[in-house]
Parts: sequence; structure tokens; C-alpha cells
Amino acid sequence: MNSSKFFAGAIIVAFSLAGTAGADNLGDLRAELTALRAEQLRLAALQEKNETALRKLESQLAVSAQGATPSATGPAPTSSTSKTISSWSISGDLRVRNQLDTSDERAPDRDRAQIRARLGATYRLNDWLRAGARAVTGDPDDPRTSDAQLQTWNNDLQVSLDLAYLQMDLGQTTVFAGKFPQIFARTDLVWDGDVTLSGLGASYKKTLESGSSLRTAGALFMIDEQALGSDSRMTGFQIGYDSPANDPLRLDLSASYYQYELGSIANADKLDFRTNLRRPDGRYASDYHLGDLIVGATWQRPGSRWPIRVVADYAKNFGAESGRNEAYGVDMVVGRASNAGDVRLSYGYSQTKVDAVLAAFSHDNIGIGTNYRLHALTIDYTPTAHTQVTGIWYHYRPNDPVFAGTYLPTDWLDRFRLYFQISF
Repeated sequence: MNSSKFFAGAIIVAFSLAGTAGADNLGDLRAELTALRAEQLRLAALQEKNETALRKLESQLAVSAQGATPSATGPAPTSSTSKTISSWSISGDLRVRNQLDTSDERAPDRDRAQIRARLGATYRLNDWLRAGARAVTGDPDDPRTSDAQLQTWNNDLQVSLDLAYLQMDLGQTTVFAGKFPQIFARTDLVWDGDVTLSGLGASYKKTLESGSSLRTAGALFMIDEQALGSDSRMTGFQIGYDSPANDPLRLDLSASYYQYELGSIANADKLDFRTNLRRPDGRYASDYHLGDLIVGATWQRPGSRWPIRVVADYAKNFGAESGRNEAYGVDMVVGRASNAGDVRLSYGYSQTKVDAVLAAFSHDNIGIGTNYRLHALTIDYTPTAHTQVTGIWYHYRPNDPVFAGTYLPTDWLDRFRLYFQISF
């Protein structure tokens, strides 16, 4: 029963009680009853009229809101806050960056400016189905970065889609199809943060009674499809465990296996091969069947601005030629960067052999794709909500002199990055 009908009934009951108390004979009672019934019919007709008018107004408002929504949309997003308009969720970020490269023995130094813009949106069709897309700047032929150089006689920026997908939310299971966000727990050792997946993927998470959780993820990653020949693809699977989120010391574990079938390299270029070894015919010298184990620990007291997190990652390529198949990295992070005034410090060390990982999708933070020793120091500061200032220093050199390529085996190189970012 809605409020208007309740109040109408209350008025009728009040009139009835008052009339009954004041009636002197049966005729008066019948007259008052007739009048009350007439009043009830009038109120019911008025209520129906009001409800019809309300439904009409609500319908008009819904049509107007739907027509206005598309002008506010853009591609969807992996990290940043989101703004919801009806069934649309919109997010994005804009980053400007300066990068300086120096070395002990090579010259000249290189100083350059870069910009990155990302705009994404998802649209929820119903309780279980949504669609997403994201437009980004940068070279569409390089899946590891959305940064664009400010150069080339002031030419306009390239913009492309790095996400376009359907997502089905089926209870604890989520299914993806298209070009969709990364679903594997990762570090930069194996997966660059900008790499998205193409094909099919699914993830599942089950929370246990203890508050800990188990998770799995799997994907069929389409890399290169050929009409008259073998395709290139990856089949990947990951299992994981997370201890209860409210524990002061939280642990997480992720074990993965990625099997690449690189039947076609027809559409690969130097940005894809990078430093992995190749045969004289141009094909990869090794197969890539990667095992990846990530172990993390986070310690945080309630309300503390200085949580501590340590992550270790070990990867091994079981398809590589002997002695060139291992990589590892360790990172330590102190602090947070979520609220105004926050500061976060991190240090990482990583080392790879030349065919330990597939360089086409591993990080491009430095000039060497594999076969490197790398120290990384990062400082993040959050001046206000949705803004961040970051300074990074990469200090690195070739790992095995035999595969140093155009780099001097003993030459330590440095890359300095300073950037400012806003997100919404």
C-alpha cells in the first residue's frame, strides 16, 4: 500500500468514526455512509489520475536521460575512479612525462617529453552482461605502452582502441570475450601493465569461511591469425590464494602457466621480437612455455599511512634452449598513494636471461627487453585527490655479455622519469 492510499483510507475511517458518533438515527447514518462512499470513489479516481501522470513523467525523463548519455561516454578503464550515469560507467586519466636517458659509456644523452591519455566506458545492459571499450594514445602497433612522444613537427597524436569487449558476470565467475583487460595477477617481469588480452578469458573467485579466498583465471590469447597457415596463440591458466583481507599480515600466492604456440610471425616486427633470440630464418630460437610464481605479503595496521608490501616473482621458460630460461624480481613498497598528502616509496630488483620470458609482452620500462639486471627506485606523491606526481630512476645493464647486442656489456644505463597525472 502506498502512502496516498493509506492517508485516503485514514481520512475515510476518521470521517466514518466522526459520523457514527454524531448520528441521531438510522437515516442520518445511511446518508453519511452514502456521502463517504462517494468521497471514497472521488479519492480513488484522483489517485488513479495522479499515478497515470507520474508514469508519463517518469517515462519522459527516462527517454531524455538515455538520449543525453552517449555524449558523456568514453572508453573504460582499469585503474582510476569512475563516474556513473544511468548504466554507463566512465573513467580515464591524462599523464604528462619527461624522460632522460644517460649512460656511463654511451653518448649522447636523450631527453624527451611524452603524453598519455586514456578514456574508457562500460555499459551495463542488465544484471549479468556489460560491454566495455577504451581509447588510448600511442603507437597502435606497440601493445606495451600508450605513451606518445611529443615530436615529429607537431603532428597530431594517434588514438586507437586497446579495449573492446563483452563481460558476463555469472555469480562468482566472470567471462570475457573480445579485447579485454588483463585478468592474471602479474608483475612487470612477465606482463607489462599496458598489455591487454585478445580472445576469450574467464576468472573465478570463492571466499572461504575463514575469510580467505581461492581464485582461478584462464585465457585463450589470440596473437596472430593466418588464413593459410598456422596461427599464433597463448593458452594461460592461473590459480591463486589470498588470506583474509582484515588480517594485519596478508599473504597472496599466484601460480601460472602460459603456453605459447607461435606458428606465425608474419605480423611481428622489431617491437615484438625485441631482445629474444632468433634463428637465421627470423623465427624465435626458443619455444615459450612459461611457468610463473608470484608470492606477496602485505603488513598494515588499521588506519596506517605506511603499509609495507613485498612481492617476489620467479619465472622459468620450459621451452627455452639450455641455460637461458630463468628470471626473477623482488619489489618492496612502503606507504600509500590513495589520499591527499600520501607518499609511497618503492624499490625493486629484477634479473632475466635472454629467453626467460617473451619480450613481446614483458615490460618496456627500460631499453632492454630481456637479458638485463635492473634496479628501480620510485617515489609517488598525491597532492590532491585524483592527482599524482611520480619520480622513477631505472639503473640497468646487460646481464650476460654474450647477448648484449648493441649495448656495451659493462655499461650501466640510467633512465629518469618524472610525471604528473590526473584521473577521473
